[in-house]
Amino acid sequence: MTFLEPALLFALPLAALPVIIHLIHLYRRRQVKWAAMMFLLMAQRMNKGLSRLRQVLILAFRVLAVAAIIFVVTRPLAGGWLGLTGGAPDTVMILLDRSASMEQQNTTTGVSKRLAGLRNIARAIHDAVGTRSRLVLVDSAVGDPQSLDKAERLLDMPQTGPTDTKADIPGMLQKALDYITTNKSGRTDVWVLSDLQQGDWDAAGGRWETLRSAYAALQGVRFHLLAYPQIAEDDLAVRVERVTRRETSAKAELLMDLRITRQAGQALVPIEVPLRVVINGAATTVKVTLKESQLVLQGQTFPIDKSLKRGWGRVELPGDACLPNNAWHFVFDEPPPMRSVIVSDDELETSGLVAALGAQADPSRKYAVTRLRSQRAAEIPWDETA
Repeated sequence: MTFLEPALLFALPLAALPVIIHLIHLYRRRQVKWAAMMFLLMAQRMNKGLSRLRQVLILAFRVLAVAAIIFVVTRPLAGGWLGLTGGAPDTVMILLDRSASMEQQNTTTGVSKRLAGLRNIARAIHDAVGTRSRLVLVDSAVGDPQSLDKAERLLDMPQTGPTDTKADIPGMLQKALDYITTNKSGRTDVWVLSDLQQGDWDAAGGRWETLRSAYAALQGVRFHLLAYPQIAEDDLAVRVERVTRRETSAKAELLMDLRITRQAGQALVPIEVPLRVVINGAATTVKVTLKESQLVLQGQTFPIDKSLKRGWGRVELPGDACLPNNAWHFVFDEPPPMRSVIVSDDELETSGLVAALGAQADPSRKYAVTRLRSQRAAEIPWDETA
């Protein structure tokens, strides 16, 4: 047997509290003798055995109640004769959420949700089933089921490392369902490790009803959810929604749309956030004030050299409990020309279309118009043509 919260077992001595309280109350009693005491003592001696048994039973049940509460809070896991099915399952599937939000770290231990969950699952599977069950991993980045020889492999595999991706929990459950039905995996335990982000679970999506029906038709499939829903109160995130290079006769610059968010649970007091922007290795820091749960900066301009036609960059926030959402990478280039093709055998009737499509609706873009006869329509480059 193993426990997901073994540290709480140190609280088991608290089960003796009812006995201690009972003894304290016994010593607080004060004896006062009076005339009719002999008759009361005789009656007490007659009922002494039953009264003492009742007191012992009450104390025993109080002690068991406190111990049971502590035992349940430690979240025990059992296999073999102690397990619900009386033995190890044939297959254990681990569905691992490797999304960026799982890299939020515990400020005390410095361990991420992903790593803490993997350690707990590896220890629980090792203690409960050992090597008696087939182990299969389905991670949110790769998605393909992969067999493991032992639970400890979860801690050092590339397929369990951190990513900056988003998880698709319904998709992972579908992968697990396909594996179970295709391989006839027998009695199966499905472990799901996630931080319960709404976007990862897609609760409003249309796949859940089908998944519920499919899993309900299977025999011997059990689910275990190891959840880390805690959100750091000081977590900030940045996102670059649009990057455009603009050039005039005097200068060149990048126009960016940025979005900075913070957790809704925080007290919405204005805070000053240093925003570091790196463009082709050159860094600039600007300070912005975040008053609400999010701040949208549209058309934020950053000057660049006119000779710099394309490049890369990133926007960074100061480090906090969740590092992956503190930086956003981007690339930029000159806007590609807007290409249009007119297919016609009569040049006269298409002259108006040529003039309209070649007009510069956006001064920062280039426009190209090609006119082809009908027998040359197969020459149109569809991947770059509007």
